Amino acid sequence: VFAHQLPRMPREYITRLVMCPKHRSLALVKNKTVIGGICFRMFPRQGFSEIVFCAVSSNEQVKGYGTHLMNHLKDYHIRHGVHTFLTYADEFAIGYFKKQGFRKEVHLPKANYLGFIKDYEGATLMECQLNPKIPYTELSVIIRHQKEVLKKLIKQQQETVRRVQP
Repeated sequence: VFAHQLPRMPREYITRLVMCPKHRSLALVKNKTVIGGICFRMFPRQGFSEIVFCAVSSNEQVKGYGTHLMNHLKDYHIRHGVHTFLTYADEFAIGYFKKQGFRKEVHLPKANYLGFIKDYEGATLMECQLNPKIPYTELSVIIRHQKEVLKKLIKQQQETVRRVQP
């Protein structure tokens, strides 16, 4: 998936990092086929993790799978006490990462990551701060429930207004 979705990245480089024991990968499997994944490296002493590769098969994009993967990665990192992600995003990935809570302004001190992560030419360094109080994998269910509660409250308020002003 990484090699297919990231054609400018040398296949040997992808293989080396995915197989490197210092890196970990999270795979998304649908009908016994890998359709997406995230390869990352944790730097707990530096207080961050680098997302090295993040991809979903083109025919499975815009279905929420990328968000699903990222939410599992966020919960994993919260359980391990790492609350900052860094990644280099190319022009096509910036929108996805912004949607996932990343920003172009990096607040992690440079001393924490300089020399630890590779600088990718033509890509933008982005950061995401995780909130340890948010259960990211449950977020969509929580938001859906909050919307239902709000709709009920609005309906009750509208009925009250109609009774007061016939």
